[in-house]
Formats: sequence, C-alpha cells, structure tokens
Amino acid sequence: MGIRTIIMAGGRGRRLAPLTDFIPKPLVTVANVPLLGITIDHLVQMGFDDVDISVGYMADKICDYVGRNYKTGIRTHKEKEPRGTAGCVRDVPRTKHGDTLVVSGDILFDLDLSRAVDFHAGSGAAATVVLTRKSDPCRYGTVTLGPSGIITGFREKPEWKNVNSDLVSTGIYVVSDEVLKMIPGKGECDFARDVFPHLVGHGLYGIELDGYWNDVGTPEDYRTANLDAATGKVDSVEKIRLHDGSVVAPDASVSPSANISGCVIMGGATIGDGVHACRAIVGAGAKIGDRCTLYPSSCVAPNAVLPPDTEFGDTPTVTGQTDGTMNVRSAAHTIGELIRHGAQECESGAMLDFDFGRVTVECSDEHTLVLRAEADNRSDAALSYKYAVRGISVIE
Repeated sequence: MGIRTIIMAGGRGRRLAPLTDFIPKPLVTVANVPLLGITIDHLVQMGFDDVDISVGYMADKICDYVGRNYKTGIRTHKEKEPRGTAGCVRDVPRTKHGDTLVVSGDILFDLDLSRAVDFHAGSGAAATVVLTRKSDPCRYGTVTLGPSGIITGFREKPEWKNVNSDLVSTGIYVVSDEVLKMIPGKGECDFARDVFPHLVGHGLYGIELDGYWNDVGTPEDYRTANLDAATGKVDSVEKIRLHDGSVVAPDASVSPSANISGCVIMGGATIGDGVHACRAIVGAGAKIGDRCTLYPSSCVAPNAVLPPDTEFGDTPTVTGQTDGTMNVRSAAHTIGELIRHGAQECESGAMLDFDFGRVTVECSDEHTLVLRAEADNRSDAALSYKYAVRGISVIE
C-alpha cells in the first residue's frame, strides 16, 4: 500500500525489566522471533512495505538487527532526544505526504490494518485509533464510541471508578498531515496524553478490529504472548513445538531431569538438573543451578546465575553473577523481588535506607553480589518492587 508507515520503537520498556535491561523491548523474542521482526513481517505481508522505524533506547541494537535482516524498504531513524510517541513520529523525515499509519513496535498482534486504513480514508477522520476489547481496561487508554465510529471519550489509564468502556487503544493509529502539524517540534509529546484528547469531537474516530493483540507490557504478558504464539493463537507468528509446555529458545539448554511447565526460557539460558519451574521466565544467558525452584511469575534477569538449591521468587536471598554483563538494573530487579516477598533478614555491607525498608548489597568478590532486603511493611510490596527496579543505582 502507498500509505506512509512508521513503527515507534524508541521506548525503554521499563515494566518488562529486567528483560529490557540488556535488550530493547522491540527485540525481545516471542516464540523465538523478535517482536519487531514479527511486526515488520506482518506489515509487509499486508502490503505496507515502505516502513520507517523511530528508535531511541539502545538504538544501535535495533539498527543492527534491521540492517542484518531487511535490505530494502525498511529504514531506521535515531531520536536525538526522547520525544514521546507523537514527537518521534513527527521527527521522522518525510518520504511522502498524506496519511500516516503509526504502529507500536513492541506489541504482538495479527490485526488486519488495511481495514483501518480504508476506514480512515472513507470517514474523513483527522485521526483513527485502532481498538480492541480488554477485560482489564484500566491498564490502557479507554475509548467510548458514538455513531459511525466517532470517538466521544478518550481516557488514558483511568481508575476503575471512571471506566465506562472495555474498548482500548492498541497503540496503532492512522493520522492525517494536519494532526502531525499539531505536534510541537521540541519536547515530549504523546498521542494518547497530549494529542487525542484535544481531537475528541474534532475528527477523532475509532475502529474495532478482530484478532489477537497483546501489549507485552509486563513479564506475565510476555509469558502469555509466548505461549499464545507458540500454540497457534497468533496468526502473524509461526507455531512452534513446545518443550514440556514451555517455550525454549533453540540455543537454550534444559536438563532432561528438569521439570518446567508454562515457562519461557530465553536464548543461551541453562537449566540444571532437578530444577522445578512453573510459569517462570528465564532471561537470556541466565544459569539456573541444580535443584533450583522457580515459583510462578518469577523472572530471572538475563545473565544472572542462581546457585544450586535456590528458591527464586519465594526466598529472601538470591546470588546474581555479574560476569561483566549483569548491570545495576538487574541487581535492582533482584532487590525488588526480595522486598516484594517481605524479606526480613540483612547482612552487613553497603546499606541503603528507603522509606519502605532497607537493602543490603554485599560484594563477596568482583563477580558476585549477595543481595538481601528487609521490608518495614509487607503491604508495601508492590510499590517497593517498582521503586527498586527504577531507582537503585549504587553498583556499577
């Protein structure tokens, strides 16, 4: 199709930490294929073969991936500074005028976007938001529709008491030149927060499309996306063979005596003898020692090492191996796990005091960090976890 197409691939994907500490979210694999690759291939299959990709966080890794895998028609553009979803689209150099199809580069979907493009052209809309239905709409931008697809209300991540629709934005839009001209040339500007609310009643339309959509926003979303794709629930991804009900990368190693169920084992990871893991995620290059237990919803950071007999996700002590690659964010994630489970034990060493408790970081040698945490109030677990992942930066 002749429409200009832009993929937004510049975000940090903080909610998907620690998986996004070493790799940008668009390159995180689903059924062993990077999300960005799935999106590009799906767009090309639908006829959108002239694509620009706006990149920011870990831009070089995305540029390298695109350069190695796509030779013509796919271009990358580096953000000079964070500009938000609307700002980054505005800054992509124009190769043609007219409407622009905007697609988030870190979601998993198989929607037929040609229907949205045709609807937009036929309605005379200033902007068209592609919609789907979700049972938990508070996590997304919710939309109410009037006659002929006119959007009568748009709220970004509302509280439950303010929810009046299960229609949510997919992060996929068709926008006119007039809308792009509204976006300021400097500073951050977001479609959902800064642009669309002002277009309600002034040419903002929505179209609900049938099909699969997952924003892959959290580790649990990521695990679900992998299993859905692997089992044929996503038309844009080739079905793959599961390993004992788990998605296992081709270059990962799982001991025959390990018992894994509903897990995602990423590239280069090693699962030792007698390991028990249920609905867990093991990051790329991580090493899980013999007889370890990974509890449901646990997420082991890339390149981390769990020593034998560790219970991860249900114990206050975890040892992480840095081997030159595990950085402070992964250490912070581990600390977050400790706080989240209400650890009450501390060792001597570097002490960090926060309003939710204390964290001790002990360097036993140049490669190993022993992390322990003490939470003042177990009810603050969720807030403690988020703060730990985003806020601790004492180890380089």
